This record gives sequence, structure tokens and C-alpha cells, in this order.
Amino acid sequence: MPKYHDHPIADLNMKSSYQAPHPEFTPLLSHTRIPSRSSPSERSFSPPVLLVTLTLFTTLTLSPLLTAPSHLSQLEDAVCDERISSLMYRKETLGRLLTILLAIPYGFASDIFGRKKMIQLGMSGVLLGELITAFACNGTFFGMMDVSAEGVWIAEGMRFLGGGVDILKGMLAAVVIDSFGDGESAGLLPRAGVFLLIGSLTVLIEMPASPLASLLSSISLLSPEIFAMILQTTAMIATTAFPETSPAHSLKSIHLSPDSNSSTIPAWAHPKPRRGSLTSRNTLLILLSTLLTTTATYSLSPSLITTYTTTHFSWTTNDSSFLLTSTSIITLAALSALLPWMKNTITKRTSLSVGNRDRVLTKASAWALAVGSFFMAVSNNGSMFAFGACIAALGWGYNVMVFALGASLVSEHETGMFCGALVMAQSVGGMLAGALMEGVFESGVELGGVWKGLPYMLATVLLSGAACLVGFGVRIQDEETVGLGDEVEVREGKAV
Repeated sequence: MPKYHDHPIADLNMKSSYQAPHPEFTPLLSHTRIPSRSSPSERSFSPPVLLVTLTLFTTLTLSPLLTAPSHLSQLEDAVCDERISSLMYRKETLGRLLTILLAIPYGFASDIFGRKKMIQLGMSGVLLGELITAFACNGTFFGMMDVSAEGVWIAEGMRFLGGGVDILKGMLAAVVIDSFGDGESAGLLPRAGVFLLIGSLTVLIEMPASPLASLLSSISLLSPEIFAMILQTTAMIATTAFPETSPAHSLKSIHLSPDSNSSTIPAWAHPKPRRGSLTSRNTLLILLSTLLTTTATYSLSPSLITTYTTTHFSWTTNDSSFLLTSTSIITLAALSALLPWMKNTITKRTSLSVGNRDRVLTKASAWALAVGSFFMAVSNNGSMFAFGACIAALGWGYNVMVFALGASLVSEHETGMFCGALVMAQSVGGMLAGALMEGVFESGVELGGVWKGLPYMLATVLLSGAACLVGFGVRIQDEETVGLGDEVEVREGKAV
């Protein structure tokens, strides 16, 4: 996710009634030079950060989609089906557990030591994991020695180096929050726009990934792995051009200057009373909403939709594929056109703060998922089910807008931890969802009748709860009060 380069900081406007700086905003060092970093609402479009971030996102999204079919094909030639299922189950379980355990620690590390270092470490782990998996699936190390198929799940241990793909995406989200503002002066592409662009890019990558993987596999079973490793190596090189974006790193650029006074301290360098901590009520509600949404949206996964439609409506695989392609196109339209239009309309016609605008879009996305799931739950024919799936496709913006919303909820110095916590919530939800939804689906098949839609009934309840948590639970003040990244006005000795 994008966001780092220096911007000139606006001069601090001091009211004529100024008497003395409030103690909370008095610097420990009275002579300080202003670092060139602008407030969060005023940071502008940063092409270099955006380009590198999109390169990394493309790599992290496309590589697993290309290599997964190749890995399975190679394992089928080497081991029996039962063992393949066991290996893949252990691989997925270990991967999720490590993501849950490492997401917040690595987010904290990126806040302290910098995003760039942790992203480079994570890319190293991804590349090493890909190498080990390739050797394990191929059964040999360059023909010199045999490699056990157990390496397929052991390779997940490389997540200890940087956390793996999901945690890396969380760190990139923190980079976007660091680097892009969302105020009127944010420039060509505000923060929410960057998140929506990344969401659109993800859909665009996923749509042709399967045909591309098949094409590469037709050349050689090793071709997808080689191509993925080329992408990952390119991304590693690209990170060298990545500017550091974490506020902790930027604070180090404050140096002594005899010509400065306390009024020249940038607002982002002060404590941030306006935004909450990682344990604040707003943040915890967002994390719970994310967990519920991730658990519920497993019912909208291609595998469950295909199984459901072939079981209850006697659809062919081609019918299900057509529906899935249609919903992907609708999701792309929502991310690239509908949500940006809604945000611009809200901005022009209301006086809501940036955080509340993002909250409205996040809530609307969650309700679209809930309403779509409801129609899918009560459908007694394929047409109504498809209608519900199309409505739900409008709501996938939740997954990216929740990161934009988080930028208004936590201190800049906890951005990495917040993004890590969101990744952890998504991983917990993903771990719960598989067994839960598949069990509910089987129960629905056994009960029959109206209960056949049981998975989508459960999804409707969970998604409605998630929408209510965001819509009625999260509270953000519309007044622009002082905070990290806001300009400071001092009136009668108090920051306002």
C-alpha cells in the first residue's frame, strides 16, 4: 500500500490571543528544526510509493494463484490423494496460525523499526518459502538429493521471516495510511482512493489468473514457479526504492536548530489525543466487525457457491463459472466507479469528516453483503440466488475500506499494529469459516426445504451484526479536533 515521501509542512497558524503553549505540546527540546512531513489530511499524491506498492500487491496476489495448481499437479504424481489432503490441510492450518500469532508483533515492529525493513524481511521469507515448496513438490533439490513432500507445509515456517503474504499486505496498508492523505489538499489520489485502486487491482489479477496458470503449466509444471519467483525477485528489488514511511522513523529527522521555537513543532510530532489506541472501543468494534465479515463471506467463496448451485439448482459447472465471472465484474465496477462516486457525492453534499465518510462507505458495503446473502438464503430458484450474489458483489469494498476507516481511529504510531490486528482478525475469521460454513451447509442439505439456505441465513446474521457494529457502534467526531497530523491552533494556552 502506498505512501511515503516528504512533503512541505504547512505553517502553524497561531491566534492573536496566544499566551503560552500548552504543556502537552511543549517539546522536550526547545530548539527544533521542522522535518518535511505534512499532516495526514494534506499529504498528496506520491507516484513512486504508489508504483512500488502496486508492484508488491500484484506480486503477493498473483504468485500464489499461479503456483497452487502446479504444486497440486506435481504432488499428485508423487503421493496419494489422502496424503495430499493431509499435507494441504497442515499447510493451511500452520499458515493461518502463524499469521494469527505474528500479525500484531510484526505490525508493532514496523511501527518501531520501519515499514521498509519489515517488508524486505517479509519478501525474503516469501521467496524462501516458494523455493522450499518448489523443491518439495518436485521431490528433488536440483537432482542432487531427494526432498520430502513434507516440505510443502514446513515451508510455511518461513512466515517467521516477515509474517508471510497476508501480513505483508497489512504492512502495505500501513504504508498507504502513512503516505496518503484524504483532505481537500490530498491531491490526485486520496487515501481511500488508493485502497479502492488496490481492491480493483486485486479483482483484475484474480480474473485471468487461472487461465494464465494453465498456460504456464502447459509449457512446463515448473514454469508457474519460475515465473512467480521472477515476480518476487523483482518485487524485492523494487523495495530498495521504497522510502521509509513510519512516523517513528520520521521523528528521527527532527534536529536541533537554534533559530526554531516551540511553535515550529509539527503537529504530527505531538501526542495524539484525538485518536484512540489499539484497545479503544472504536478499534475493538472494527476488529470484531472484520472477524464477523470474514467468517460470513466464506459463504460467498467460489467453492461454496459452486457446490450450492450444483446441489440445489442442478447447475452445471459452466453456469456457476458464469455467475462467478459476473460477480467479479460487478465487484470491479463497485470498487472502481460506484464507491468513488459515492465518496465524492458525500464529500460535496455533507460536512462529514473524512473518518465518517469512510465509515459510511464501510457500513454500506457491509449492508450490501448482508442484503445479498439474505436473497441467496431465501432463494428457491437459481435466478433469485444469482440476483442475491450480484447484490453481495457490491459489498466487497468492505475489505479495503475498513483499512481506510482505521486511519481515523488510531494514532499514527500504532498504524502498523492496527493493520496487523485487522489481518489477525481476518485470519481468525478464515480459520473459523471453513469448518463452520461447510458444517452448516451439510445441515441445510439434511434438513431440506427452506433450511437449505442455512449457510446464507447464518451469513446474513453475521454480516448484519458487522454492519451494525460499524454503523451504530463506531463513533467519530465530525469536528476537526487536534491530533497527530492535524494543524495545531493554540487559544488561551490550550490546543484546540
